[in-house]
Amino acid sequence: MWPDHRIQKLLGIELPIIQAPMAGAQRAELAIAVANAGGLGSLPCAMLSPEQLREQVAQFRSAAPGRSLNLNFFCHRTPLPDPAREAQWKQRLAAYYREFGVDPDAPVTSASRAPFDNRFCDLVEQLRPEVLSFHFGLPDAPLLDRVRACGAKILSSATTVAEARWLAARGCDAVIAQGAEAGGHRGMFLTDDIATQIGTFALLPQIVDAVRVPVIASGGIGDARGIVAAFALGASAVQLGTAYLLCPETRLAPLYRAALLRAIAADVEAEAELKVDLNVDFKAESKVKANANANANAETNADTNSESRTASFNATNESTQPASSHRSVVAAVAAPGVAPGVAPVDAPIDGTIDPLRAASFINVSPEQSIEVSDQMSSNPSAADATALTNLFSGRPARGLINRLMREQGPMNPAVPAFPQAAAALAGLRAKAEAAGDDGFMSLWAGQAVAMARSVSAAELTRQLATDALAHLGRFVR
Repeated sequence: MWPDHRIQKLLGIELPIIQAPMAGAQRAELAIAVANAGGLGSLPCAMLSPEQLREQVAQFRSAAPGRSLNLNFFCHRTPLPDPAREAQWKQRLAAYYREFGVDPDAPVTSASRAPFDNRFCDLVEQLRPEVLSFHFGLPDAPLLDRVRACGAKILSSATTVAEARWLAARGCDAVIAQGAEAGGHRGMFLTDDIATQIGTFALLPQIVDAVRVPVIASGGIGDARGIVAAFALGASAVQLGTAYLLCPETRLAPLYRAALLRAIAADVEAEAELKVDLNVDFKAESKVKANANANANAETNADTNSESRTASFNATNESTQPASSHRSVVAAVAAPGVAPGVAPVDAPIDGTIDPLRAASFINVSPEQSIEVSDQMSSNPSAADATALTNLFSGRPARGLINRLMREQGPMNPAVPAFPQAAAALAGLRAKAEAAGDDGFMSLWAGQAVAMARSVSAAELTRQLATDALAHLGRFVR
């Protein structure tokens, strides 16, 4: 049984699980699947025209009748044009333009990120969503009053305690505590200092203590363990985005999906290499200890054959498997080509990694093996594969590290203000993507990317809830 039911009652949902709205990565299909599984489905609206939004809501209502829907909007202030800054940024990109044959002065059509305004508010009054969530603060009071008058519950993201207090004081029905681990844009609006942004499980209990409304945990939560931890710290619900990215209901570009899979594969390979290292180190240490023990026994018992005893100890320890605190690693291999030190797919595992998931991400042929080397130092694990960057939009957002982030630095002061930065990259991204290059794409993902699974969104939602309740039940007993 869930320890807190306030979000379910407030939003009219069965499970305290909210699918994060992910602009550019989803349409109505993902929201429908999550909603029909009992969670709250969300539609990102900032990059949709009013006509597209109307179509998406109609699709949701038809496929998920009676289910609550969250419409998400941005609340940023549109900056004044800054030709000098934009020209400076294009100059920094000049070498890339030449490499891909892009005319930097050619007119480009980049996806706009429109803030919530009277036009969108008119549409909300017609569509009557059960929930409206905002990013980058809240709209002006007259617009917010109109939203409240149409019966929608209001949510918004806070990245600091001060932002949470600000939102609660202005009538938010619930606050989303967005930790620094979260993928996509930071919801920060009272500060622009990313150095002071803190993680979910440090931020969450402080916001819970600071406001009286329900708090939703977001950032770095990818499985039942994270959900249980969030509830233990006072959350009334969780919001997950990256966990859903590999679900078939998303609308990822092929290069985006491939980049996610590479990041996860690197994580599994790193663990495989670690397991090999641990086996080698343990066996070497066991031999040393065994010989030392044998010599000590020989000195105290002259009648014992020290050579046979040493051999016995060595033989015993040679066959001993290390009791490691690390999770078991499973590599997908075609029998009999199992990589040295790695369990075959059908081997027993400790339950913390899905063999089918591992099988989806690594291919090791019968002729190949995982070697112990320093190769992984240039191929980081999924936990190290993301960074906060302003390069793609002008605002800090977490995504997979790619060429542009490595070469220009993830946070660059030359980047134009949000959302104008995207225009300079539009033509470059299109040419590079056509050539199979993801180096200039915004590959939004959170730090828990390794926990993403290639299963249906409905199945994932139900399994997260089932596993979390099982964990919670054990704690209650």
